[in-house]
Amino acid sequence: LAAVWSPGDDRYNGWDVIAGLRYIDVDLNVDFQPVNPLFATTSYKSGESFYDFMLGGRYTWTLSDRWSATLRADTSFGDTDGTWNASAFASYRTDIGAWLFGYRYLDAKTTSGDNDINIVAHGPVIGYGFAF
Repeated sequence: LAAVWSPGDDRYNGWDVIAGLRYIDVDLNVDFQPVNPLFATTSYKSGESFYDFMLGGRYTWTLSDRWSATLRADTSFGDTDGTWNASAFASYRTDIGAWLFGYRYLDAKTTSGDNDINIVAHGPVIGYGFAF
């Protein structure tokens, strides 16, 4: 959940400041199934949710009437030991929104009990964003 402030006159072009909340829900389910029948199958389940305050920025270039490119970075802190996110997107504007194509990298560090957890999620992103 985030709000975006555009300090310039042209919305969705140039620098934007992003502030909001990041919610991360982690569920871990592991089944140990030994090959040797003398050992019993063991399961481990754990789950926890984390809430952080997020602050970041993005820069958008208008490439044509319909195409633009955006670089974004943010960091968050609170329940986690620190989270950061970076992404690069191209967008194709339509009448009610835009198609988004890009790549995202998210790195979150947290502690659960005696365990230090490092969550890394990255990869391509395709989606549609509605404009209001």
